[in-house]
Amino acid sequence: MAMLANPGRRRVLGLAGGAAAALGLGWFLKDYTQLGRSGVAKLKIVFFVTPDGLGAAGRGSFPHGLWLEKKVGADHSDFALLEASKELEPYRSQALFLSSLSLGQNFIGHNGHNFVLRDNPGTKASVDYLLGRHLTGLNPTLGGIFATPSVGSNEAFIVSHSEAGPRSVMPDPARLFQIIFGAKSSRSELKGAHLLDLANEDIKTLRQKVTGSERQKLDLHLDSVEQTQKDLAEIQNPTCESISEPDIPNFLDAANREQVQVAHAKVVAAALSCGLARVATIQQGRTTDQRGIGDILSIASHSASHSNMGGTIEEWLTSRKWFVKQARLLMDQLKALPDPDVAGDTLLQHTLVVFTSEMSDGQLENSYDMPLVLMGGASGLLQSGGNSGRLFDLASQADKTDYLGSMVTYQRIWSTLAQLVGTSVPYGGNIDRVDGLFNFS
Repeated sequence: MAMLANPGRRRVLGLAGGAAAALGLGWFLKDYTQLGRSGVAKLKIVFFVTPDGLGAAGRGSFPHGLWLEKKVGADHSDFALLEASKELEPYRSQALFLSSLSLGQNFIGHNGHNFVLRDNPGTKASVDYLLGRHLTGLNPTLGGIFATPSVGSNEAFIVSHSEAGPRSVMPDPARLFQIIFGAKSSRSELKGAHLLDLANEDIKTLRQKVTGSERQKLDLHLDSVEQTQKDLAEIQNPTCESISEPDIPNFLDAANREQVQVAHAKVVAAALSCGLARVATIQQGRTTDQRGIGDILSIASHSASHSNMGGTIEEWLTSRKWFVKQARLLMDQLKALPDPDVAGDTLLQHTLVVFTSEMSDGQLENSYDMPLVLMGGASGLLQSGGNSGRLFDLASQADKTDYLGSMVTYQRIWSTLAQLVGTSVPYGGNIDRVDGLFNFS
């Protein structure tokens, strides 16, 4: 997409910058001045966390569980996806399945939400929050987006943490949209709006404080901002113009669970495609959830994850497959949208999706042999093994060994990811890089 051929552009933007700084509109001006695609790939990261495990332990007619058949030392593409992981088959060629992983303790149970994206003791900020502050988009005030479909208003069992504690939940996709895109009912309505309407009261207050030549300078700045808005409108990403605010009045109703889940994924994907943010987390639900799933699961999804709490093997299978399916639907959204930086590329080509759960299996409530898959084009940085995907067992790089085997703890995965994007995590203990995951330059 061509940049503007405006000989006075630098002067206009310089004048506009003065007004924007005075009015606190710096990020919004940056939004308009940088929307031309640079051609330089910028990695986006989405953490996708599902509750109550992915059925990794065997039971009944599924002796190896629903996720993967573990093979210590494996590093190959000749592996079988099981009943739940089969939902990711369309993206197998872009997937790196990892095994021999642990949260640092063997049976954390439902407290796994405190550890899954954090350090082993669960005392520091989570990796998604840290990376969201490092990899900012055009609106740096967003940091990392935190979407919480089906979590409800209860802030217990939250996987994402700042230094101050669990982050605020956002179960309503309409509210998530408003925080990211503004309170307009659709992005297209912003196209013809006066840029300065967003800070109208601040403008009035500021103009009352200045007189004479200073007011004339301010008016010149404001006129320049308005002209910049008009000049740059033609290079807007179509995604940002067309996305509509979700309208799901009963967003906490189990009957609308999939609709709400998809709505959150669409809002997150659109925000990444517009370049407003580069890191997001979607927490699918909270552990111990007592609601069903629309018309496919009448009992509590938590009970179904156990299959020994009134649920059946079939309900266990149905619920785990549904949760993995939502990860596939997110991948579909990322594939359907354009990348904000590289013309002709999809968003998925430059996004890494980190898919996991806060426990391995809902019935065992164990936190060893954790399920983790890295997916997406990831700007060519992911070692996904080519056209058939890759299963990579990490036992040989273990930092935790006991009677259950040799395993790598999650905090080292998060440290490795941080190193990939040029930063670090403030975690104690072993945070050595795990080899064989990414292509480091």
